Amino acid sequence: MHEVHNSELIASMERRNRIHPNHRPEAFASLRHLIITFHDETFDCVCESWTAGTIEAAFGDAIALACGAVRTGNFSATRGGQE
Repeated sequence: MHEVHNSELIASMERRNRIHPNHRPEAFASLRHLIITFHDETFDCVCESWTAGTIEAAFGDAIALACGAVRTGNFSATRGGQE
Protein backbone atom coordinates (compact mmCIF):
# COMPACT_ATOMS: atom_id res chain seq x y z
CA MET A 1 0.00 0.00 0.00
CA HIS A 2 1.27 3.45 -0.88
CA GLU A 3 0.08 6.94 0.06
CA VAL A 4 0.12 9.79 -2.44
CA HIS A 5 0.93 13.18 -0.90
CA ASN A 6 -0.36 16.32 -2.68
CA SER A 7 -2.67 14.06 -4.68
CA GLU A 8 -3.85 15.36 -8.04
CA LEU A 9 -6.84 13.00 -7.71
CA ILE A 10 -8.04 14.72 -4.53
CA ALA A 11 -7.32 18.14 -6.05
CA SER A 12 -9.42 17.26 -9.10
CA MET A 13 -12.25 15.99 -6.88
CA GLU A 14 -12.21 19.31 -5.01
CA ARG A 15 -12.24 21.28 -8.28
CA ARG A 16 -15.19 19.27 -9.65
CA ASN A 17 -17.11 19.85 -6.41
CA ARG A 18 -16.77 23.65 -6.63
CA ILE A 19 -20.02 23.89 -8.63
CA HIS A 20 -21.94 22.52 -5.64
CA PRO A 21 -23.71 25.33 -3.74
CA ASN A 22 -22.52 23.94 -0.39
CA HIS A 23 -18.92 23.38 -1.52
CA ARG A 24 -16.49 23.34 1.40
CA PRO A 25 -12.83 23.14 0.30
CA GLU A 26 -11.77 22.33 3.87
CA ALA A 27 -13.70 19.05 3.65
CA PHE A 28 -11.08 17.78 1.20
CA ALA A 29 -8.12 18.63 3.46
CA SER A 30 -8.60 15.50 5.59
CA LEU A 31 -8.75 13.11 2.62
CA ARG A 32 -5.97 10.63 1.94
CA HIS A 33 -5.13 9.01 -1.40
CA LEU A 34 -3.98 5.41 -1.06
CA ILE A 35 -2.83 3.12 -3.85
CA ILE A 36 -2.98 -0.60 -3.27
CA THR A 37 -1.11 -2.68 -5.82
CA PHE A 38 -1.87 -6.29 -6.66
CA HIS A 39 -0.35 -8.67 -9.20
CA ASP A 40 -2.50 -7.53 -12.14
CA GLU A 41 -4.53 -4.68 -10.68
CA THR A 42 -4.17 -1.31 -8.95
CA PHE A 43 -6.78 0.07 -6.55
CA ASP A 44 -6.95 3.82 -5.87
CA CYS A 45 -8.72 4.71 -2.63
CA VAL A 46 -9.65 8.17 -1.34
CA CYS A 47 -10.59 8.05 2.33
CA GLU A 48 -10.37 9.86 5.64
CA SER A 49 -8.97 6.82 7.43
CA TRP A 50 -8.38 3.13 6.94
CA THR A 51 -8.04 -0.05 8.93
CA ALA A 52 -6.14 -3.17 7.97
CA GLY A 53 -6.73 -6.60 9.36
CA THR A 54 -6.88 -10.27 8.59
CA ILE A 55 -9.87 -12.54 8.27
CA GLU A 56 -9.36 -16.26 8.72
CA ALA A 57 -12.36 -17.71 6.92
CA ALA A 58 -13.32 -19.45 3.71
CA PHE A 59 -12.91 -17.13 0.72
CA GLY A 60 -16.64 -16.49 0.23
CA ASP A 61 -17.16 -15.82 3.93
CA ALA A 62 -14.13 -13.49 4.00
CA ILE A 63 -15.49 -11.51 1.04
CA ALA A 64 -18.88 -11.18 2.75
CA LEU A 65 -17.25 -9.98 5.99
CA ALA A 66 -15.01 -7.51 4.12
CA CYS A 67 -17.96 -6.11 2.14
CA GLY A 68 -19.93 -5.70 5.37
CA ALA A 69 -17.00 -3.81 6.90
CA VAL A 70 -16.86 -1.47 3.90
CA ARG A 71 -20.61 -0.81 4.10
CA THR A 72 -20.73 -0.21 7.85
CA GLY A 73 -17.25 1.16 8.50
CA ASN A 74 -16.82 -1.40 11.27
CA PHE A 75 -14.26 -4.16 11.10
CA SER A 76 -15.19 -6.94 13.46
CA ALA A 77 -12.30 -8.77 15.03
CA THR A 78 -14.44 -11.91 15.19
CA ARG A 79 -13.93 -15.11 13.25
CA GLY A 80 -10.15 -14.73 13.26
CA GLY A 81 -10.10 -11.08 12.22
CA GLN A 82 -7.51 -8.82 13.75
CA GLU A 83 -7.36 -5.03 13.83
